[in-house]
Amino acid sequence: MNEDAQTYKTVTRLMVHDFECEATSITEILGVQPTKTWKTGDRVLPQAINVYHQNGWMKESPVDPGHTTPEESIAALLALFPDPSAFARLPRRSQVEVSSTLF
Repeated sequence: MNEDAQTYKTVTRLMVHDFECEATSITEILGVQPTKTWKTGDRVLPQAINVYHQNGWMKESPVDPGHTTPEESIAALLALFPDPSAFARLPRRSQVEVSSTLF
């Protein structure tokens, strides 16, 4: 990563949400252990009053967020999934989102 870059860190995650099954079912389909899961009504943070409005499953990129580019972070995350066609087997209403946030 360029030392002169304004980016402090890159956080990349893949999320699956809006499913009605247990998060363990998403894990079984995708073949990857999540970084975090939650259920509708769970608090976003333990001390928060806001709650999640849908079930969720999330996997964060395995790279060091302070020493990578967004492209490297996304590539490392997607490389964790052994069968990309598994995404087509997710529950019908579920949504898949890949985000990369630069701080």
